[in-house]
Amino acid sequence: MKPSSTNSKRQTSSIKPIYSSHESTLKSVAEFEGVGVHSGEIVRLRVCPVTTATGILFKRVDQVDHQFIQADARNVSKTDLSTELSNGVHQVSTVEHLLSACYGFGIDHAVIEIDGPEVPILDGSSLPFFKSFCRIGKKALDVKRTVYVLQKPVEFEVGHSKANLKPSENYSVSCEINFDSKIIGRQTYDFEFSFDAYSKIMDSRTFCMMKEIEFLQSKGLCKGGSLQNAIVIDELGVLNKEGLRSPNEFVKHKLLDAVGDLSLMTKPLIAHVDMVKPGHEFNTKLANFLLENKKEYLVEIEYDQFIKMLSNHEAREIAVNSTY
Repeated sequence: MKPSSTNSKRQTSSIKPIYSSHESTLKSVAEFEGVGVHSGEIVRLRVCPVTTATGILFKRVDQVDHQFIQADARNVSKTDLSTELSNGVHQVSTVEHLLSACYGFGIDHAVIEIDGPEVPILDGSSLPFFKSFCRIGKKALDVKRTVYVLQKPVEFEVGHSKANLKPSENYSVSCEINFDSKIIGRQTYDFEFSFDAYSKIMDSRTFCMMKEIEFLQSKGLCKGGSLQNAIVIDELGVLNKEGLRSPNEFVKHKLLDAVGDLSLMTKPLIAHVDMVKPGHEFNTKLANFLLENKKEYLVEIEYDQFIKMLSNHEAREIAVNSTY
């Protein structure tokens, strides 16, 4: 892991806000039921609106003490098969698709009641969550939105995965994957966050090799995995009869995961992120690195104030210590 200390001027053009000025919650409860991809058990989940600023809280209603688990990168406990959160007593796993949908739709605060240790996989994408949120709608809370604005470039590496972050006027991600498979191969996708842009990646499904499923199931894992909730490929092609939802569905799903994992910073990140070979371990370690070193790399500021500064073409950088 290596951060760069090189300063950079922020590039500005026409400024169009991509976030609302106030943070939001759902208008009413969104309910879901489905199988856990790893446990194979049926799980019921309710995303409940709140009246105050809570962040995203998971509540294990199958446990007697009902302790909350905060959706925060510092609470990540495992990342081998999915992203798992823990409060030290209870865990909830496979949170990434749901958190991605919350971020994409603009849900900042909610209590997620769940009666098991794993978020249901549904169709393997964020589509069912996102569609339900769109149908219900959201409402603003009396909480001004704050964001993390990147102040200087960062280079970050873990194993074969790496990211270059640069100051920007918005949140954008360039994602590259490269698999040793002629079916997947190398794919790239550029994403500048907006509701419409997220709508173009939300239906991209998780994917795996047939040999991986056979190995995991031989170990008692991936009990709920099927062609109904994942793209499965072998040496010859895609095994799902309906095929792919888009030619670049593989890289779009990796981006969908990254949006969910990076949302564990708990505030929107204003930066351009260039990612190569991202995964849950890498994404969450990047989020943790930025939070642990936020006094050096980030400034927390009200989003309205940030947009006003950009619109006024202020040349100076925001003072790093302005909110500390």
